[in-house]
Amino acid sequence: MTPDRRILVDISEFAANPMRTGIQRLVLHTILDWPEPSTLRLAVIDEAARLRYLPDSYAGLMRGYFASADDDPEIRERLRRAAEAVSEPVPVAEVLAHRALLVPELFYRDARLTFHMDVLRRAPDFTFAVFIDWFIWLHPEWREQGVAVWTAEYLDFARAVKHASFISERTRREYLTRILRAERPTGPVLVLGGDGLGTAAPAFDPARRGFLFCGSIEPRKNVAALLDAFAALWAEGCEAELTLAGRIATADPGILGRLHALQDGQPRFRHVNNPSDAEMRALIQGSRATVYPCLSEGFGIPPLESLSLGVPVIVAADVPSVGCIAAHGQVRLPEPTAAAIADAVRAFMDDDAARRITGEIARLTLPRWNGVAAALADWIAEARPRGVRAAADAPYGAPTGAAG
Repeated sequence: MTPDRRILVDISEFAANPMRTGIQRLVLHTILDWPEPSTLRLAVIDEAARLRYLPDSYAGLMRGYFASADDDPEIRERLRRAAEAVSEPVPVAEVLAHRALLVPELFYRDARLTFHMDVLRRAPDFTFAVFIDWFIWLHPEWREQGVAVWTAEYLDFARAVKHASFISERTRREYLTRILRAERPTGPVLVLGGDGLGTAAPAFDPARRGFLFCGSIEPRKNVAALLDAFAALWAEGCEAELTLAGRIATADPGILGRLHALQDGQPRFRHVNNPSDAEMRALIQGSRATVYPCLSEGFGIPPLESLSLGVPVIVAADVPSVGCIAAHGQVRLPEPTAAAIADAVRAFMDDDAARRITGEIARLTLPRWNGVAAALADWIAEARPRGVRAAADAPYGAPTGAAG
């Protein structure tokens, strides 16, 4: 296929650091569910700010990674070898001979920013970006000291890119009012899919006594309140079990100390670190309900994944993902305090109440990942019809005027 029919997809962050985050699941399903997969060409940006093609086999390896155990050395080695088997640096004229460049990841690396800013100077209409969230800059309570300084150049890219889409209306509004500080037309607000782990009809089982939190373990996920809630429940003799399923993404000594203490001394608690898709699916389907009390979220895929597998969810009311669907199968908490979480768990421990809420899930229409890929493909097709090119003949980094 000639370059002008193909769309470049920069997945440098995944290639360098696969982690099964929500962002990386967006990247995975964008690629796997694209309406015409052969029209995509995966690429990375090297440390010299040059684009290199990834092998054609890389998409299949991404699928294998999500299906594997996190500590599977074979799939990680195959990913590493594939990421090293990149092409020679691609000349700028060949880069810009493609139909478009899609950037579906959040990133901060200097060389990658240099590359993308250079492309924007040459061809302002060529780059399409998906923006995830703005926590690092707008919510200092959730970031490590100094992070906003060394990531500030990413905001230059966000302000410069002409084609911007978002994973929630909240992210879009914050972009316009807090990052750009101006109104302008934007690309689509994407409704991320809930079917990444599969789908299943709701089926209540009274033998299930466990509750599951899915996601990275960090302060903004409100893990402290969740642990407080279950500490109170266990103190009163409640038989509810709690599983945390996700990677530890905090150095907070309070949270880490509590996790260690619970693992050592509470038989109704366990932590499963970074489970595979199959493991996560089994954990969700083995639970009475999932719990997602997040305080600040760009979208929030886990509640949709739970509902797609037929399992109800206790969820903070302002998580953007549940704002896209009806409230069936959910207990939405306007204030996700420890007391509110504990009250919701107590309600779910009643079999009749849990059976009723579980049955409500059948009334939902839940978003799927193929809709995300289709929305992105349509967006690019409208803005960059086949045959539209951006020409440039200077090397990377050379002064250029805008070319469209």
